[in-house]
Amino acid sequence: MATFLIYQIKVALLLALLYLFYKVVFRHWTLHRLSRFYLLGSMLVSLLLPFCSVTFHHTISLNEVTQVTDLVPTTTAAMPLLEEITSKRPPLLWPVFLLYVTGVVFMSARLLRATRQIIQLIRSGERVRTAEGVNLIVVDAEIVSCSWMNHILLSRDDYNAGRQEILAHERAHINLHHSLDLLLADIFTAMQWFNPFVWRLRKEIVTIHEYQADEAVLKQGTDTRVYQMLILSKVAEAKSLQVADSFSASLLKSRIRMMDNPRTSRRKAWKTIYVVPLLGIALLANANVNYQLAGHPLLLLDRESVSLEALVATQGVTTEAAVFSSTEMARIFGNPVPGGIVSFYTTATDSPFRLVPGMNISDPDDFPLLIVNGVEFPYWRRHEFFSDRWVMKWFAFLHAEEAVPIYGEKARNGAFIANVTFNNQ
Repeated sequence: MATFLIYQIKVALLLALLYLFYKVVFRHWTLHRLSRFYLLGSMLVSLLLPFCSVTFHHTISLNEVTQVTDLVPTTTAAMPLLEEITSKRPPLLWPVFLLYVTGVVFMSARLLRATRQIIQLIRSGERVRTAEGVNLIVVDAEIVSCSWMNHILLSRDDYNAGRQEILAHERAHINLHHSLDLLLADIFTAMQWFNPFVWRLRKEIVTIHEYQADEAVLKQGTDTRVYQMLILSKVAEAKSLQVADSFSASLLKSRIRMMDNPRTSRRKAWKTIYVVPLLGIALLANANVNYQLAGHPLLLLDRESVSLEALVATQGVTTEAAVFSSTEMARIFGNPVPGGIVSFYTTATDSPFRLVPGMNISDPDDFPLLIVNGVEFPYWRRHEFFSDRWVMKWFAFLHAEEAVPIYGEKARNGAFIANVTFNNQ
């Protein structure tokens, strides 16, 4: 549920960004086909782009390890603001989700009711088949002329008046498949009903439809002034239908102004490339960062080698890590340790000295490899570890799975590594 709400917010923000770009760049252009493509594409991009996630890989150096979780590869959002908001107030998610669903249901019911209304008008009107294959529906009710799918709805008065300009206008809507645009816009609006920019975008789509239909009529040779006067004569007529493209007067001023505007040069279309940086910003906002440790260090817990899985299980009881580079420990280990060493301690940091945990030191076949100050130490001198001759500075026991890759088969019983100094007392 939280993921779904975050997705809807991302769609809303992206749509707002694309719509504002449209208002800045396309506002006075007469490139209506490009404007229509951009507006429809904005809906599609807004829906799909949140699913596109760019991952940036960040390598953590050994020196940056301070806790167990630093060793485990993690992926986090580059801009986790939305995720933080929803995770901090989980009790509010259900009311918000229910409110969203209620709005979607209401908008869907409104769309279905409007569709049923126009279907009833089509069924109740007189059907006239035109030469172009368009269904002309003559309605006795006072309606503004409109088109829906492959149907043109005219009032009886307009039909009797034989206004060819109106028919040409509505045929342009049908030929350009504007009803499908409105259907997509209405579905998108139902999904994003809370977003004020989606209502503006739908209005812009309707406006572009009117511009395209007006342009088609004027290209047939209709006098611009005569056509504009016809539009003015429709101002006082009834309201248009919601889901249909109508010969509407609600956009009167902008339609007349657009007819009088000089044609926009097609060369200006290249400015739409400016939207690419905006999409790049949107991708960055939806990006993830993958944090991973460089190399595979040798892991120690209380001076004993341990697997990453076992170490992670101790999370919460370990203290800050001690980090040693490969070159730094080569002197003590005798052989280089390619990934370096990370040593963790439990709260009982003063663990007692144990030469070989759980092993019989009297059996040479069961005895580990001894490395003292980087030099292999013979088995027969093992008792010197218990004398006062040395002071133990640092020690660790490596189990066979970690010791054999470093020292070979001679470390099949593990390896005890010690760094000592001579006791001068």
